[in-house]
Amino acid sequence: MKLTFRGGFVATLGSLTALAIGAAVLSLTYAITLVFAAFFIALGLDPLVRRLENWGLPG
Repeated sequence: MKLTFRGGFVATLGSLTALAIGAAVLSLTYAITLVFAAFFIALGLDPLVRRLENWGLPG
């Protein structure tokens, strides 16, 4: 199989695109982790906040 210039160019672009997507995912991992942590903390505190509001604390 003869690898032409166009085939090599397309393969290189595909590799660079995969690397760029991988780098973007790795850089967003920390932010996504913080979002999920905040979501679960909010879910955990919701019953307490509802109880305090039922007792008459301003919310």
